Amino acid sequence: MIATLNIKGRGKGTALVLISMALASCSQHKYASLMSWEEYISMPRSQPYVLELARGRGYLLYYGAFHSVDLSHPQFSDIEQKWAAFRPTLALSEGSLWPLEATREEAIRKYGEQGLLRFLAARDGVPMKCLDQPRLLQSRHLRRYFSVQEVKVYMTLRQARVNQMLGRNPNDLADIGFFLDTMEKFRSFRFPPHSLSALEDLVKHEFPGLEDWRTISEDYFYDKEKGKFLPEIHRYLMRYRDNFMLGILFNELKKGRRVFAVVGRSHVAMQEPALRAEAAR
Repeated sequence: MIATLNIKGRGKGTALVLISMALASCSQHKYASLMSWEEYISMPRSQPYVLELARGRGYLLYYGAFHSVDLSHPQFSDIEQKWAAFRPTLALSEGSLWPLEATREEAIRKYGEQGLLRFLAARDGVPMKCLDQPRLLQSRHLRRYFSVQEVKVYMTLRQARVNQMLGRNPNDLADIGFFLDTMEKFRSFRFPPHSLSALEDLVKHEFPGLEDWRTISEDYFYDKEKGKFLPEIHRYLMRYRDNFMLGILFNELKKGRRVFAVVGRSHVAMQEPALRAEAAR
């Protein structure tokens, strides 16, 4: 899940991104033992993917969840039970440090499994960090390999898909518009489309069969016939994020932390070979 920027004020948001650039560089690694995308999609995907392992004095419970805001989903009680039994000293979230809600129910309704994790960490006084890079840094990395137009379209459509999974109003485009405006502050992104309306026109041209981009279906990110360049970018970004997450996980485990991390289930499955290889050293 690619989360939205939880920043108010453009100057502050840009400053945070610049600081994050310097901090993020130390976590960039390449792990050849990542599972391939073809291996992952051949696996059954009916249950959360949970991995537990030890490395030195550190312990990891890595919960691969379904992105859901449905209070009745059984994964939420499962996360709570595993959290209580594991007794973590650090929580790691995917996407961002999500806003804290007053109740368990409201946390799940608004932010799904990430909202629940934030609620549990705050309730039990467990420090929390983000396992991901900010979206703008992800976009800047993609820009090295794809055109400005492709990156802007991908990041916008992916966020639209995330908004659907979080049950947000598809007509509320404030965050997407803000993100596009923020991209324009960087020289490498000062190419069309410059506005949300211009981007909508480009999407209509590229994907004439897409009735409403705000309610785009997941298969556009996996089916090359439907998504054209979207699946290639998506796979590339997923691998880049997996490598970034592994760097942070290994760093925290070296410190002897008891790490409870919650991400989308594909990340845990893809990273498992590298995690087990590192734990065996």
